[in-house]
Amino acid sequence: MARRVTEPVVQMQAIAHQMSEGDFTVRAPIRSPDEIGALGRALNGLAARLREKVHDLGHEQAKATAILDGMIEGVIAVDGRDVILLLNERARSMFGLDGRAARVSLSSKSSGTRSCTRRFAKAARPARAASRIARSGS
Repeated sequence: MARRVTEPVVQMQAIAHQMSEGDFTVRAPIRSPDEIGALGRALNGLAARLREKVHDLGHEQAKATAILDGMIEGVIAVDGRDVILLLNERARSMFGLDGRAARVSLSSKSSGTRSCTRRFAKAARPARAASRIARSGS
């Protein structure tokens, strides 16, 4: 009796761990109509919804990337610590960066980013001033 209860719980624990690692293709065994079976159905439903959401997010990200990379203007998004979060293809080419340089800190002291940092900071001054004015309501 104990094995009949613990074995599916151990399997579902392993499945939940795989899901936490990003594998949403796993399926919990549903062998009974009781609470253990209900838990398995819930895990399977969760995996299906998560797989769908991850797919949808990937699709939306690909669409946004295609739009940004198709723009003739350079687009650069930075956070409050001046870490570049996003560069479109035009911005990367303007600053001589390859695709791997998407998370560069503007305050970085490495020789590879110093020149780009100076050029970007100079180019960004008018936009930052406009942003401060817009936030202050002036």
